[in-house]
Amino acid sequence: MRLNHIYFAGKVYRVSDPRDVGEKTVCEIRLRQSYPKGRKRSGKVELKKEDFHVDWATAVCWGQTSDIAQQLNTDDFIIVEGRWHHEEWVDKNTQEKRQRDVIMATYIHREPRSFHDVTPSAATAEEDVPF
Repeated sequence: MRLNHIYFAGKVYRVSDPRDVGEKTVCEIRLRQSYPKGRKRSGKVELKKEDFHVDWATAVCWGQTSDIAQQLNTDDFIIVEGRWHHEEWVDKNTQEKRQRDVIMATYIHREPRSFHDVTPSAATAEEDVPF
């Protein structure tokens, strides 16, 4: 059995401009997730920027998921659900072999800004289930 499923929760850093590939649209979301370095500190100690570690991830969104990604703003908290994907290619300019790991997004879950502003996740948009 093969299992390749990932959830990445973080804040939106940047959403790329959409590109048309065939009949579908594709875009990328750059996400960041930060947490304190070392042990959890107690008391009223103020943490500085250098006291945090930052993890970065890129989510590739296709079709309807790409449309939902275009509605995101910087610093929106989202959870991306999808599969881990490794890409390799040869750079056209330098002829160097390049590689990266990305999340191929299937769903985007967004924290609503207010009660009346709820953007549906890709799962809700694909399924018109009332419950």
